[in-house]
Amino acid sequence: MYSGSYKTVKMTLWWILAANLAAALIKIGIAAAWNSRSVLADGIHSVSDGASNIVGLIGIWLAAKPRDRKHPYGHSKYEILASLLIGMMLAMMAVRILSGAVTSFSTPLVLTMHTGQVLLMVFTMALNGVVAITEFRLGKKLNSTILIADSLHTRGDLLISGAVLMGVLGIQAGLPGWLDGAMSILVALAVLASAWKIIKACVDVLVDSACVDSSEVRDLLLCVPGIYDVHEIRSRGKAPDVFIDLHVIVDPQKSVRCAHALSHGLEAILKEHFGANTEVTIHIEPNDGRHGT
Repeated sequence: MYSGSYKTVKMTLWWILAANLAAALIKIGIAAAWNSRSVLADGIHSVSDGASNIVGLIGIWLAAKPRDRKHPYGHSKYEILASLLIGMMLAMMAVRILSGAVTSFSTPLVLTMHTGQVLLMVFTMALNGVVAITEFRLGKKLNSTILIADSLHTRGDLLISGAVLMGVLGIQAGLPGWLDGAMSILVALAVLASAWKIIKACVDVLVDSACVDSSEVRDLLLCVPGIYDVHEIRSRGKAPDVFIDLHVIVDPQKSVRCAHALSHGLEAILKEHFGANTEVTIHIEPNDGRHGT
């Protein structure tokens, strides 16, 4: 990721942090007025959104550092580590919410609410919707794991707030008091789903899972004249920091100069297809007669 992109991500995280803290204060205030476990869980979830923004800011600050002798491939994996921490924080928060929900079934509450409180909840839901959409689009545009991970968390907030509001309205309409605990369980499940998506995506990068389709790479390069075969294709990383290495079979009569020029041409093709930041390593092999003429 280019330094300019990191600056955009940092600015985005700062204003989203402010929005999440504002939403958290509103929800916790409503929870105190309603004495509602589910609304309180939702408010704590928004606080964790703010905490994840702070973790993201630290991760981006570290990831934006230039390459050095100890880190010849750069520091981009700090962004992945920060995103992984966000996922783990969400998973732990889900466990706490589930624990509180189970307790609530033995002591169900009778809840009341006022029109103003409902309007505040709707306002926080609208705020979460704007944040989630903006963050996700920027994350996709900038290929930022932090923004995409945080947007999944925030998008879950929107659905969670809706479920909480429905639970409280249902109880006031005469439904059983344990409905508040049931809504808390929905909150926890939504948080767990977001945590799983984040953790899986981060682990895939950290364990060097393939990030591009090998057959796609092979088809691209076999169209180049003079290439007999492409094999031993490996890839790792995440867009835009993709690393690809492969073996290419060429005419054994080619000079070193021609083979060198060919490898640069193949590298240019892969960079154009997978992104200018793609790192390519090509091993040239002579054709031993088994790959056609």
